[in-house]
Amino acid sequence: MTQDFDVVAELPLAHATADAKPVALGWGRRETQYAGTSSAPVGAELAPPPPAARDDEKDDDGTTRVSWRGDGAFFAVSYVGGSGEPASRRVCVFARDGRLHSEVDDVAGVGAALAWRPSGRLVAAPQRRGPRHDVVFFERNGLRHGQFALRPCTRRVLHLAWNADSSVLAVTASTHHDGSDAEEVCVELWADRNYHWYLKQELRRALLLSASGGALSRVVWDPEDPMRLNLIGTRACAAVRLHLAPDVAHVASESCGAGAVVVDAARLLHTPFRRANVPPPMALHSVDGPMPAAHVAFAASRSCHDGNAFAVLLADLATVVRYAPTDSGSGCPVELGRDLITINGGPGDGVFVARQIAWPCPNVIVALGSNSLGQQFLVSINIAASSSSLSAAASSACIRRLADDSPHIIRLVAPAHVPATLLLAAADGTVQSAAVSDDDGSISISASPTAQFPAACVEVDAVEIVVDKYSTSTSLVAVIGRTERNQLYVNGHLLSSVCSSFYLRRDFLLFTTTTHFVHFVPIDSDLFTAVIAPDDEPSDSANNEDSNKDRKAVRRYDETRRRVERGSTIVLAPPLGDSVVFQMPRGNIETVRPRALVLAALRHALDERRYRDALMNCRVNRIDMNILYDHIPATLIADLPEF
Repeated sequence: MTQDFDVVAELPLAHATADAKPVALGWGRRETQYAGTSSAPVGAELAPPPPAARDDEKDDDGTTRVSWRGDGAFFAVSYVGGSGEPASRRVCVFARDGRLHSEVDDVAGVGAALAWRPSGRLVAAPQRRGPRHDVVFFERNGLRHGQFALRPCTRRVLHLAWNADSSVLAVTASTHHDGSDAEEVCVELWADRNYHWYLKQELRRALLLSASGGALSRVVWDPEDPMRLNLIGTRACAAVRLHLAPDVAHVASESCGAGAVVVDAARLLHTPFRRANVPPPMALHSVDGPMPAAHVAFAASRSCHDGNAFAVLLADLATVVRYAPTDSGSGCPVELGRDLITINGGPGDGVFVARQIAWPCPNVIVALGSNSLGQQFLVSINIAASSSSLSAAASSACIRRLADDSPHIIRLVAPAHVPATLLLAAADGTVQSAAVSDDDGSISISASPTAQFPAACVEVDAVEIVVDKYSTSTSLVAVIGRTERNQLYVNGHLLSSVCSSFYLRRDFLLFTTTTHFVHFVPIDSDLFTAVIAPDDEPSDSANNEDSNKDRKAVRRYDETRRRVERGSTIVLAPPLGDSVVFQMPRGNIETVRPRALVLAALRHALDERRYRDALMNCRVNRIDMNILYDHIPATLIADLPEF
C-alpha cells in the first residue's frame, strides 16, 4: 500500500513467481561428480532435494514477519507455507511494487524472526539445528551468506533488530543460566569485526526492567541515534545508551605488559602488546569467565601488579572478578578473586545495578550504578577485606549516593596519571573528580566541577602537569575529553574538531583524526592553549610565513604528526615504549614507531645515562648519532670512559 493506504499490489505468497531465481548447478553434489563410464550420463536431470524438516515447529508461533531494507526498495517476508509436507517456513524478497524478486533457499529450522540490515547487504534470520541456535544471513537474491552460532544456553530466538548504522545486531532470546531450567529473556548485542562476530553485551530483562515493568514486549533501536536501545515492557520501559570503551593498560611501568582485553561473551581475549602483536579475534591468551562480561577496567596504580591486573564486571551487574597475568605481565591471566556488590542497609534503596567499574587504588574497586528508583551510587569494594571466593555477604567498604539533582553520569574513569582519583563524566558535559582512600575506601567528591565541556564526552582521561619543574607542589590537572562529534577538548579548550581516537601518556597526548593523521602533543603547560596545525596545510610552508605568523608552521620533517591508514584508531601506546598500536577498519593490527616517540625514548635513555640503549636505538631507527652529543654535551664528555 501507499502512504494513503491505496493498494498497489496483492498476491498470494504461495503462488508467486520470482523474477530473479538463482540457477543451481549442483556443484559438489554426488550427481555432478565423474565416477567412470558407469556414472550417470551428462545432462541427466538432478533429483530435487527433499523438503526441509521443521525442527523449530514447537517454538514457531506461525506468524508472518516483514522487514524492509533501509532505502525502502525491497522488503523480505517470512511465512509458513509451501507445497511440501509438512509445511515449512520460507523467506521471500519482494520489490516495493509487490513483485516477487527472489526466494531464499530452503533452510531447515529457520525461525520466524527477520531483520534486514539497513545497509542493504544481508537479511538475518535465526536457525535451529537440534539444540544449537544460529543466526544465518541471506543475500537479496536468496543465496545464503554466512552465519554465527549463539550460545549453548539459548532456548528460543524471539526477535532480531539492527541499529541504524548496521554495526550492532540485537538478538532477543530466551535463555537459561546456571544450569537451571527456568528461562529468562535477555537481549544480546552482537558486533562483527575482522570476519568474526562478538557478543559484546548481554542485557537481562530482570536487571533493566523492575519487577513492576512486566514482560519484555519490544526491543527498538533509535532511528537517529544508532547507539540508543529502547527496551519496552508491558508496564515500563528503559533506554540504554551504548559507548565504545577501549580496555587497555595505561600505567607507566617497566614491568607493564601494555595489555588489552577484547570481550567476546564469557571469553576474554588478552594480549600484552609489549610481547606480541596479535589481532582479534585471535589473542595471545584466552580466559573463560563464569558468564558474559559487561565492563572491563585495568588497574590505575603501579602498586597493583605493575598495572597489569584488570577487573571484570559480569553480566549479572553485581559480581566483579579480578585477574592478573603471570610472568611480569606477559603470562596468561589468572583469577585473583570475586566480589559481590550490594547496597544493603539503606532504606528504600531498592536493587542496585552496576554499569561501570574502575580500579583507582590497589585495594579498592569502585562501581557506578543506580537502583530501581533511579538514584545513582558510587560503591567501593575493599579487596583486602574480601575473600577470594564469592560469598553472600557484600564486601562493600563505602557507599556514596549522588545528589538527586546531579546529572546522569555516563563515564567512570580512574586516570593512571593522577593517583587515587576518579573522574565522573556527566551527560551535560561536566567532569567531577573524586578522591579515593586506599585504607577505608572512602570517596570524597569535589564540590565544583574539575572541567566543563560544551558537550558530553564518551572518552575522558586526565594527567597531572607540573608547572614549575623546581617545585613539584605547583601542578595542574589537565582533563582531556572526546565527544561523539569527534571534538577533542583540554579543560574546555578545543584542541581538534576531527579527533577519532586518543591515548594519553605521561609525556605525550596522541590522537588520530578523520583526515587520516596522528598527532603528538607534548604534555606541558602549553597543552592548555595548544594550537594544532590543520592536516590539509602544505608540508613546506616556508613561503607562507607572513600569513602564518601566529601558527607554528609544519615543516617537511615534522615529528608532531604523520599519516596513517584511512580509518585507523589508536589501541594503545606503551607508556615507556616508542611504538603505537593502531587498529584498521577491517580489524587488523599494525604497530609503528613514530619519530616523536623514538626521539623521546632516546632522550630519556641519555638522561638516565643508558648509553648502550641510546646507541642501539639510533642504529635500529636510523637516527643521526650526533644526537648523542648534541643532547647534553657536558654530560657525555664527563661520561666518555663509561660510554
